[in-house]
This record gives sequence, C-alpha cells and structure tokens, in this order.
Amino acid sequence: ALVAAFVDLARAQLGPLLYVVPVAFVVTAIARPRYALYSGLAVLITCVFAATYSNARIDRYYLGPLFFAWSWVAVTGGEIVRRVLGPRDDDEEGPTVAGVDVSRVALSAVLGIALLVPTAVELRDRWSEQDLSTNTLPAEWLDSAFDAMDPGAVVISWWSYSTPMWYGQLVEGRRPDITIIDDRTRLDENLGELSDVIEANIDTRPVYLIRLQASEVQALEDRYTIEPVGRPGNLFHVTGRRESTP
Repeated sequence: ALVAAFVDLARAQLGPLLYVVPVAFVVTAIARPRYALYSGLAVLITCVFAATYSNARIDRYYLGPLFFAWSWVAVTGGEIVRRVLGPRDDDEEGPTVAGVDVSRVALSAVLGIALLVPTAVELRDRWSEQDLSTNTLPAEWLDSAFDAMDPGAVVISWWSYSTPMWYGQLVEGRRPDITIIDDRTRLDENLGELSDVIEANIDTRPVYLIRLQASEVQALEDRYTIEPVGRPGNLFHVTGRRESTP
C-alpha cells in the first residue's frame, strides 16, 4: 500500500516522465557518480522515513526526492546534448551567434521544452487544485470548534488543527480562555503522554481531544469516557474517568 501510494504521488507529479526516471538515474550514476550517490541516498533515506512516519500531509516530505528525480532527468538531457553534438570544444569552429553555439543551444531548448510538456498539459488542473481562494472549510471548522468548547477548556490537538486555533486566538482575538496543547507543546514542555495531560486537567477544566488517528482515541476509552461533540466530527469531549472494575 505504501509503495502504491508513493507511485501514485510520483505519477501525479512527474506524469509520463516517471518512466524515464530509473533510466535517468542510471545515466546520472555513470556521468556524475558522486552526485548520484549523494542524491540517491537522500531519496532512499527520505522515502523510508516518510513511509514509516504517520502524518496527514506526508506527501510534502517527498518534495526532495521529486526534486532529485527532476535533476536526474536534467542530467540525462545534458548527456544527450553532449553525445549528439560531442564534448564542447571552445576552439572548435561552428555556427555561432555572439559566441554562442547555436546548435547546442537549439538542441538544449528542444529537450527543455519536451521536459516541460507534461507540466504544461496538467497546468490548468493543478492550478485549480491549488487555488484555495474560495475554500471556507478551515474558517467553518474553527467556528464550529470554538462554539462547541466549554469556557476555560483544554484541547489536546495536533499541528493541522492547532494552527488554525492559534490563528483564531492570537490574530483574531477569539476564545482566549481556551488552552491549546499541541503535540509539540507536550514535547517541549515535558507534559507527557495524552493521558498525563488529561489527568492534569480533568478535575478542574473541560478537556477535549483532536487526534490524527482514531486508534489514539480508542486507546483512551478504557480509562476515560469520551464522547464525540458532533460538529466538528473530529472533536471529542473527555467527560470523565471510567470506574475501575472491582
């Protein structure tokens, strides 16, 4: 599943050039072995890490490998020019304009344009996908979350949802009574695990959870009574401790 997801991402980013990349890496390894070693290891390490790391936007971790893939294709293009026209010789006479080798520039331009064709074909759709100017979902989610939380609440959150809540507090001046404890906050302030934060607050303040994986909430249900708020659907209210079985 992880390999299939990575291939789908690479196909979406590279288009038909995806099938050129393995050959391009071999060409790079022959023409630029030290760069191939450096970039190949970087791609391998990054992909192995990303494949084993749970993150909502894991695709952004693949930007480095995708960049290296493009660089291998570029190296291959340069090698094609060199093979077709021969090594550059400053003393060799040929068609030039203002000292520029016309044939070399022309072939390089043709190859460069060919490499950009897949991007150009998908440009309109990609532009539409990235245009978030009419996306009101984050603002609607924030309104629902702030309206749902009781006064003086603590919400144990993670990055993708902590950031809009921080924006609502620090920029818009809303709900200053709420304490947002991000996973990074737990680490930096040595607050412990999820259960440690819950125990530190459950007797004095309303406690809410926003988690990336449903399994994290399920793991706490043996110890706490946890109820979905309803809207937004990923916000949970820790209403109390479960009674121990005698």
